[in-house]
Amino acid sequence: MMSKNTFFKTENVSNEKSRYHINGVIGHWGNSTDDILWHIENNKSSELEIFIQSPGGNAFEGLAIHNALVAHSARVTTQVLGAAASAGSLIFMAGDERIMPDNTHLMIHEPTVNVNGKARELREAADFLDGLTNSLVSTYLPRASIDEEQLLHMIRAETWMNAKEAVEYGLATQRVAASGANNLGGDFNARFASLPTAQAKTPIDVDSITSLKDAESCLRESGFSKSKATTMVAKIRRLLQSDSENETAILNTLKSFNAKL
Repeated sequence: MMSKNTFFKTENVSNEKSRYHINGVIGHWGNSTDDILWHIENNKSSELEIFIQSPGGNAFEGLAIHNALVAHSARVTTQVLGAAASAGSLIFMAGDERIMPDNTHLMIHEPTVNVNGKARELREAADFLDGLTNSLVSTYLPRASIDEEQLLHMIRAETWMNAKEAVEYGLATQRVAASGANNLGGDFNARFASLPTAQAKTPIDVDSITSLKDAESCLRESGFSKSKATTMVAKIRRLLQSDSENETAILNTLKSFNAKL
């Protein structure tokens, strides 16, 4: 029977096998990893299957799930459903077998932190991030078929990989035929400046825009968060109020606009 939690679902496949589904931003607004860690620690199955659809989230929570899975006595299989990005890729690395359908993606990159302060505080933040990057390298490297220098270059470049590439780099062990369409959705569009070519953001429906309200709806459907879409339309409305002659030009621009976050 499968639990009803949206972010984390559990399923007992048999007496010997359990299946977990992780879907969403790790550690974000109620997506606590405490439940996941409890289930891993108390699971007596000899096989664990972990299905992942995540744009990432809190690096430390991703590492905690990874380490809990690696420490478990069960044979662990991880599989990407759409994409395992950032902290989601750390969980994927916990698998003894790491499966990617042909239409899925894996992404690795450097961690970030929001900080402001004096020079000393900024230097300390940079040192902290360097240390965290080293932790990420030590997580990927045992699985990788590439050397540390190339791996670090890929992390710094924010690298997206399809299934074929991930297997070539050793980060996945198996690629399988795609079972359906892969739509990464708004969580991914809102977090990354660039997505894999095959996962380009949904273009705005030109014919549907007849008002600023329509424009806001289209921006949301194209991947913008509600706050960003609302802010953009509010700014456009102010421009229209200050110069009504710009209305046609602004709406025409929106009609041809593809969301870029």
